[in-house]
Amino acid sequence: MAHEQRLRDYLTRDEVASLLRAAKRSPRHGARNHAMILLAYRHGLRASELVNLRVSDLDLASGTIYCRRAKGSRSSLHPMKPDEVVALERVLRGRRLQATDYVFQSERAEKMSRSAFWRIVSNAGARAGLPVKTYAHLLRHNCGYFLANFIQLFSFFGADDVNGIGEHFFNGTLAGSHGNHLLLIISCLG
Repeated sequence: MAHEQRLRDYLTRDEVASLLRAAKRSPRHGARNHAMILLAYRHGLRASELVNLRVSDLDLASGTIYCRRAKGSRSSLHPMKPDEVVALERVLRGRRLQATDYVFQSERAEKMSRSAFWRIVSNAGARAGLPVKTYAHLLRHNCGYFLANFIQLFSFFGADDVNGIGEHFFNGTLAGSHGNHLLLIISCLG
């Protein structure tokens, strides 16, 4: 097991589910901790990007989140799955919100720190009994791992370059039944 901890820098789907369940069962702030881990995992957010998320970055009615990227990465609008919207609604329920407010706050209603999020992930991993060391940036790795496998899946269906994936999917070789099969497979992965 120690050898696996050093070699593997991603979580399996079952391990992510265990991590999310453990976060939700946190003795304090389970809804917040669950939502933080869920968003970091699904959107590949760095700890700093997550804790800097503001209410104005969310549109729960349309199910979108504006991910403000750090370190020169490109910021963009992402769609959210319904469980993400529900998780965020639980976190924000009962708060008098202003657009400039941080989504995730400490117990003193202040901005959450990166190190606090690091502890949340580490503690949830320990409670879940995961076989790999669990740390906040691992969630970003997981998003990259999923995307790499996603691109391999497109290659299997005939997309020959990453930039052409959209063309293949919507207009070309993946349109129709292959595209429907691919969407089914993708929905099972994430």
